[in-house]
Amino acid sequence: MQGNTEFIARFVTDLKYESIPQEVVDRAKRQILDVLGVALAGSTQPVGKIVANFVQRTGGTPDCTVWGTKLRSSAPQAAFANGIFSHATDYDDMWLPGAHPTGVTFPATLAGAEAVHPSGPQLLAAQGAAY
Repeated sequence: MQGNTEFIARFVTDLKYESIPQEVVDRAKRQILDVLGVALAGSTQPVGKIVANFVQRTGGTPDCTVWGTKLRSSAPQAAFANGIFSHATDYDDMWLPGAHPTGVTFPATLAGAEAVHPSGPQLLAAQGAAY
């Protein structure tokens, strides 16, 4: 019998874009646009400035985009900053069922993607798995 962790790990590793229903792809695109918009707004907030300054001071390899800034940093630093930017204005995406993980999942998904340069469908599949 397969445990929950193994089931989820297998689902994530086996997920292919072609197997995702179009309705889910459309929703993912809308959620990504939403989180990018609120993160860009969040990058201009006082907490956004503090986080950008922190990322700039702590450095890191310039592999990934820190949204709304001219900064580039390591994947963990960029995901950290972009995740905070995503929540700075508290305009999280809300979909049924009531959850708003895009502000957490997409900054990490995109930071990882900047390292491996996936296709658009591969990025959407990764975001779908993360969500």
